[in-house]
Amino acid sequence: MTKDEFNIIVAKDADNDLGSVLQSAVSAALGPKASQEDVLESLERSLQWRAGDTAAEDYMSLCRSGALDEIAGSDHEDELINDAQDQEERISAKVKAAKSIVACVSKMRAPKKKSASASTARKPVRFESSGTWTTERVQALLPHTKFGYRAMKDEFNKCYRVIANRQRWSTSKSWGPSGLDSVSVRIVLEKAWERHLALHPEESCPWVFEDLCVE
Repeated sequence: MTKDEFNIIVAKDADNDLGSVLQSAVSAALGPKASQEDVLESLERSLQWRAGDTAAEDYMSLCRSGALDEIAGSDHEDELINDAQDQEERISAKVKAAKSIVACVSKMRAPKKKSASASTARKPVRFESSGTWTTERVQALLPHTKFGYRAMKDEFNKCYRVIANRQRWSTSKSWGPSGLDSVSVRIVLEKAWERHLALHPEESCPWVFEDLCVE
C-alpha cells in the first residue's frame, strides 16, 4: 500500500513503523497548512475504511455458506478452494496491516479533554431481523427450482440473498435498522423475477409481491 500510494517501501517486518511512515507521507500530501489533527484524522479515516471492506466480508460469507460450491460445480472445486484460500490470506493481511496502523496513529494523539457531549456513550446500532420471513418461505416464491435460484438469509451481513447457481448471478438487500424482513424480501424477489423474465420471456410471475411481502 505504501509503495503504490506514496512510493515508500517499508520492510515486511516493520509493522510498528508503518504509522509514523504514513503520517509523514500524508502530511506531505496535505501540505504545510495541515495541522497534526488534520493528518491523523485523514489517515485514520482512510485506513478504517480499508479495514471495513464489506465486499470482502460478503465474499467470505458466501464461501462459508457453501453457495459458491454449487455455483462453480465439482469440476472447479480445487480452483475454488485455492481461490478462497488466497483471497482469505490477502484480506487477512490487508485488515491486519490497516488495524495495526490505526492503532499506531491513535497512540500519537495527544490526550483530549472530555467534553460534555462525549460523556454520553452512543449505543451501538443493532440490525436485528423481525424473523417473519424464513428462507423456505422466500424460496417458495422464486422461479421453479429447475432454474437454479436459491434463497438465503445472511445473518452475518444482515440481509436476504437470492443466488442463481447456474448463471453466477446474485442480489441482496439488508433489512437495515428497521428490521423489517418484508421490505428486503420484496426487493430481492422482484429483482430475481425481473431477471428471470428477461431471460425467459415465455414465463410469467404468478405473485404480486406488494400484497404478499408484509410482516
